[in-house]
Amino acid sequence: LHEDFPLLKHVDLDLSGKSFAGRYVPNFADRILKYNAFVDQAPDSSGVISLRSIVVGNPWTNPAV
Repeated sequence: LHEDFPLLKHVDLDLSGKSFAGRYVPNFADRILKYNAFVDQAPDSSGVISLRSIVVGNPWTNPAV
C-alpha cells in the first residue's frame, strides 16, 4: 500500500461503514492488525499501516438475528 501511495504513509487510517459493512469492516481491521504484527517482526517495519479506528453504524453482524 505504501509503495503505491507513499504520501499516505504517515496518515492514520479510519475504517467506517454502515449496515452490511458490519460484515467487512471488523475483518479488514483484523487483517490489518495481523499484518502489522507480522511487519513489526521484520528488520524494516516501515510498512506498518496506522489503523486509528473502526466505526460501524447499525451493523449487520449476524444474519440469524
